[in-house]
Amino acid sequence: MDLEVRDVKFVDLLKFVGLLAAVAAVALLVARILFFEVYVTNSESMLPTIGPDDRVLVRTGADPTPGDVVVVTVTASPGPSVDVLKRVIAVGPDRVDFIDGQVLVNGERLDEPYVAQPGMTFPISGNAIRRCDVSAANFCVLAEGTVFLLGDNRQASTDSRIYGPVDRAQVQGVVRWDF
Repeated sequence: MDLEVRDVKFVDLLKFVGLLAAVAAVALLVARILFFEVYVTNSESMLPTIGPDDRVLVRTGADPTPGDVVVVTVTASPGPSVDVLKRVIAVGPDRVDFIDGQVLVNGERLDEPYVAQPGMTFPISGNAIRRCDVSAANFCVLAEGTVFLLGDNRQASTDSRIYGPVDRAQVQGVVRWDF
């Protein structure tokens, strides 16, 4: 008789664990659908931080802050819109300066341990200058509601130095995990 009671309890425990696993799986699926997106990178522009074929978990709808790596939709000229991974360097109305290969935000030199080749950042192009609130060849003042993006591998990155500041609305989300 004791054996039957234990068997019934074990079966109940198995049912409970199965139900708990199913609830957890559904909760993770809902969180993934509502809040997260997985992207596979296809560029070397974020080396050494994130490499080609790395997968990143992106928190959609998150508000980007300087230092965050984000997925942003940009329009190649000419060409279609593409999603790219870049680091947020500044947000409007910050001023970004390029002096002797260094990046300064609001007059302060950025400490960038993630950059592939420190001291090798070239200034912004003519197209980017036109998208700044106030600008010249070596600086850009961002409009409110925009972000300035750079790749960590500055020599191999097409970023805000080329296409200018990007509207925050184009930011798809913030990278939370690289795997």
